[in-house]
Amino acid sequence: MNEMLLQTYTEYLKKLNNLSNLDLVLMTRSGSVVADYVKNSKHKIIRERRESSRKKYIDGFLEKAVSDKEYFGDESPVKVDSYYFQGVVTHIDGSNLYLVIGPFYLKESVKDFIEADLPNYRIEDFMGALTLFREVPGAASDTNYRVDASADQIEFEREFDAREFNNSFSTSHIRYNARQERNIRTAITNGDIGYVKKCCDENYYMTTDHMLAGESQLTRARHGILSANSVYCRAAEDGGASSVLMRTICANYSEEILQCKNVAQLINLRREFSLLYCKKVKEAKQTKYSLHVSRCVNWMEENLAEDLTLSKAAEFCGVSYDYLSRLIKTDCGCSFSELVHRIRCRFATYYLQSEKEIIKVAEKCGYKSGSQFCHAFKKIYGKTPGQWQSEHLK
Repeated sequence: MNEMLLQTYTEYLKKLNNLSNLDLVLMTRSGSVVADYVKNSKHKIIRERRESSRKKYIDGFLEKAVSDKEYFGDESPVKVDSYYFQGVVTHIDGSNLYLVIGPFYLKESVKDFIEADLPNYRIEDFMGALTLFREVPGAASDTNYRVDASADQIEFEREFDAREFNNSFSTSHIRYNARQERNIRTAITNGDIGYVKKCCDENYYMTTDHMLAGESQLTRARHGILSANSVYCRAAEDGGASSVLMRTICANYSEEILQCKNVAQLINLRREFSLLYCKKVKEAKQTKYSLHVSRCVNWMEENLAEDLTLSKAAEFCGVSYDYLSRLIKTDCGCSFSELVHRIRCRFATYYLQSEKEIIKVAEKCGYKSGSQFCHAFKKIYGKTPGQWQSEHLK
């Protein structure tokens, strides 16, 4: 087998792995692994379940390949347990290699909970892009090992070639760089605003979990930005920012992303939420609360719309309410009731960006009336919720 051609193909698979987020395992007929690009889950049970399903599929795939010389791979994805896999036979310099793609999900078949880190595709998009995995760059075309390409597939191949190999971004104006994305996530977790700002200003980087054929440029970009919003939210939580607050911000930005009309708006929005997540992590790292006050604040955020009293908070924290009151005064410089208003009004500033009716924001934040909410909000921010909303939504 031509070693140079094999190396070219494995490098090509690596690029496809980065682009599609699909796990890839390349093998010989005997089952020996030539190359694999697999992202293992951090959870032992999930990791073992995926490996078990992959092994079941590989055994059946290779058995078909050995028994049927005319077998060139599955006609459509095969379901094993709760996952889908696809087998592809490639031809390199007179020898066959066997590529296993998966696990992944098909949108048409997903009804219950899915593992969030696995790609989730429409069947027509997946099959449309499958021809890419059959190609061997630099090898002469062999019609026995290539399905007929539709116009959409050919267009996708051209776009892929332009973006990944020729560094031309005429079709999307967006580059994908896995290392850069990891660095941004780490910077958010560390609260490094300078690095995140530098990356956002200098590059148009975007995660691309759904870069498959059949979707428009705007749709692909929107999917990528939605994915980045979710990933950066988790990075901020890992950095110590409030989980409840981060998920509230994430939900608000998800709504804004869906309303964007062009890619430029999406890129600007991505810069905005990247810096905001990073800022919240930095604020959290600078705020030094004692253990009991931290638990109390988390309890307040998780029960924002409920009746928050000092006795309930003390019971949750496992201390007397007098002791908790003194801790709050020491750490926060205010009383328990003032801290409640601060937290509720802080969350209100995020709800006000997506909810026009003030009374609904008041209810979400635990206020029984709009007047009570307006009074508390003005005391903290120096203006009414309506005035704040008008200024920040211009």
